[in-house]
Amino acid sequence: MKQNQPAIVVQPDWIVEKRSAVSTWAGPAVMFLATLISYIDRQTLSVLAPTILPDVHLTATDFSYALSAFSIAYMLANPAWGSILDKIGLPLGMAIAVAIWTAASAAHALVAGIIGFAVARTILGIGEAAVFPGCVKMSTDCLPTAKIGRGIGIGYSGAAFGSLITPLAVTPFAAAYGWRAAFWVTGALGVVWLLIWSRFARNV
Repeated sequence: MKQNQPAIVVQPDWIVEKRSAVSTWAGPAVMFLATLISYIDRQTLSVLAPTILPDVHLTATDFSYALSAFSIAYMLANPAWGSILDKIGLPLGMAIAVAIWTAASAAHALVAGIIGFAVARTILGIGEAAVFPGCVKMSTDCLPTAKIGRGIGIGYSGAAFGSLITPLAVTPFAAAYGWRAAFWVTGALGVVWLLIWSRFARNV
């Protein structure tokens, strides 16, 4: 008596091509979300400065020091993250970077003076410095040569989109719930990204 043989299911070509396209562009799409969130995080302080400065008794000069702390940290950490991602790999490297800047972003809700803001901005700059090296590495490691430029472009475009939507979303939210709540939300966005990354990075 012959045993039943499992049926072989042949999928239509369009389904195979669709799945292949989704797999190909999943990496740049995840990095788009990372750059989007990073720019929401970094823009939130500037957008809410008119509310925050008088509330915590900071001057415009104090504010400039906090912004400079971010820029200096970002500049110095940028090449360092390039080396780190090359050494430990994209899955672990980006997880560490986003965890750092997520904690720093949420920490803005807890501070009340120039030193606190400067420290939070410094740590934010250190973490976010990984995002553009990560975008490039994602595309060069995971895409065919003919698609690398497009992949990098997709990843980078999250920055512009983040800058666009931050004032539109953060200002009314802070008006309704307070500026400190806005930073808790920006931190939560990073947690969501880390959950997405934890599943995606298994295949990187």
